[in-house]
Amino acid sequence: MRAHNDRTYLSLACIVAAMASLCAVMATSTVAAEPGLTQDDDSNLRRFALIVANNDSVDPGVEPLQYADDDGARYFEMFSSLSTRAELLTTLDSESQRVFPEVTDQTRPPTRTALKQTVESLKSDIKEARKAGYETEMYVVFTGHGNVGPEGNGYLSLADSKLERDDLFRQIIEPLGADFTHLIIDACHAYFMVNSRGGSGDDWQDDRSGQTLNRQLNAYLTRKQKKSRQTRRTVGVIVSTAGTAEVHEWSKFRGGVFSHELRSGLLGAADANGDGQVTYPEIEAYLVAANAAVTNPKAKINVYAEAPAQDQSRPLTELGAYEEATLLTIPGGVSGRYHLEDARGVRYADFHVDGSVPTRIALLREPLGQDGGYYLQHDGQQAYIPLTSDDVTSAKLAYSEVSQQARGSVDEAFRSDLFKTPFGPSFVAGFDAGRRNAEISGGGGGTAQPDRWNLEPYLAMGAATALDISTFASSAQYETALDVTFRHDSGWGVGPYASYGVAFDRSNDRLNSLHRISAGISGSYRWQLTPVFDLTPRLRAGYQVVIANSFSASSDPLGARVGASLSAGFRFNSGLSAIIEGGVAGDIYTVSTATAVQENVQPVPFGRIGLRF
Repeated sequence: MRAHNDRTYLSLACIVAAMASLCAVMATSTVAAEPGLTQDDDSNLRRFALIVANNDSVDPGVEPLQYADDDGARYFEMFSSLSTRAELLTTLDSESQRVFPEVTDQTRPPTRTALKQTVESLKSDIKEARKAGYETEMYVVFTGHGNVGPEGNGYLSLADSKLERDDLFRQIIEPLGADFTHLIIDACHAYFMVNSRGGSGDDWQDDRSGQTLNRQLNAYLTRKQKKSRQTRRTVGVIVSTAGTAEVHEWSKFRGGVFSHELRSGLLGAADANGDGQVTYPEIEAYLVAANAAVTNPKAKINVYAEAPAQDQSRPLTELGAYEEATLLTIPGGVSGRYHLEDARGVRYADFHVDGSVPTRIALLREPLGQDGGYYLQHDGQQAYIPLTSDDVTSAKLAYSEVSQQARGSVDEAFRSDLFKTPFGPSFVAGFDAGRRNAEISGGGGGTAQPDRWNLEPYLAMGAATALDISTFASSAQYETALDVTFRHDSGWGVGPYASYGVAFDRSNDRLNSLHRISAGISGSYRWQLTPVFDLTPRLRAGYQVVIANSFSASSDPLGARVGASLSAGFRFNSGLSAIIEGGVAGDIYTVSTATAVQENVQPVPFGRIGLRF
């Protein structure tokens, strides 16, 4: 009887322990699936996406875009499969609503109010995910019109207002608070450009300012990131830098060319080493390869890409993270140009493989439903790919003949030249070697050029106290100064300066004059507080000649001058700034009178206004 009771107690204890374990598991599941979050995979990473797409411009007279809303819908479909939560701010036109009916009821208008509300909502979900122990990753995507204001501040067009570049960090990226952020911008002139993405007319113009876009954008990001150590370390950027509207949008892609190329790469085409991840160096090389053969300036696209400083090898996407996707494999040893269309007739992806490694493309199932599929075209042959639970290899597909026709010079340039260059590990290695060489030599290229020196003349006029030579002790001195500074991207500058000053004094029934000519070296540091305002402390030291015409003083050909100043600069276009400067100089000179020769050191307060070029 006692043994029976012992076995009963043991059984009860086991049941209680099992129930406790079950409760613990349920509690853990409850924490992991807090409101607003879903368990998208078994990893410790939760991804979120915010896409803003707008066809219209806030600038008067700018033609609307046709496909920015379509790009937004396609980004939304892709990131919905990849992310825990994706949000789309756009207004789909009637044709786009027919093509993307499942997306239409999930959109909000691209207004400032909707953007603010969406950021706050995403911020809450990201905070919950981080509290639950997950690492968080944020995709922020903008596609539409961009421009640059007269004050030099780039902006993007929302439906009701401008979203200035300063707002990206202050009102969006920093408040969201994700561990890592990938910023994607497909809008011409959004940063430091001078023409509208959707401008009318066929005349192509170089849309970059006197300095390269890459260097300006890199300098801007460096300045903005100094405001937040977290932002500085954890934001990656991919930006298109193309020309007019024809360059960005192509009807065959039903979207922006850059956005189509980027999505193709993120879906797997840019995975050069076949490890299932797409990194920043791979996507940049992929985009360069896609446009390498394009010679028509109306069709040429350049790209700026910069990985997060905290983790420069961090992938943008992982093929295994796409939910409910069929993987299409182009086997190694097979080369050539391919493109995919889905059952809706939407161009899905383009790529040109060199055959050195297998290429895998994620085919999303959810946007097409159970009866959808994809069409793979290669060398005039087309094969249908039904969406099943199994992955598929291109070599096992059944192909049939297709024909294509192109219209217009830009259409022909896109058709014949886009993706003309094969992409693979060799291209990535060569591109990376060329980029490193360009960075070391300071040459141009598709990437930002750090550690560069820029010529910066500064011409100023002002007033100072006169040299204390006899009767000139209280006279005002008027002077002109020229500084020629070689300014480093880090803010430090050095260069020669020259100045000429003159003062007049009437005494002993005659007009006396004093002339001072000085030349030497100046050193300075530039603090760029905003895109248009800066402060520059400066030190000067040099040789000077004093020529005096006076009854009681003579000239000094062996003088010296040292000084310190602080100037405030206000930039009112891309290359010209107004300067206000104040400081104190110290003059070392010899006073010769009828009775004595004396060495003097005289403080000379001065003020100037000028222009910096």
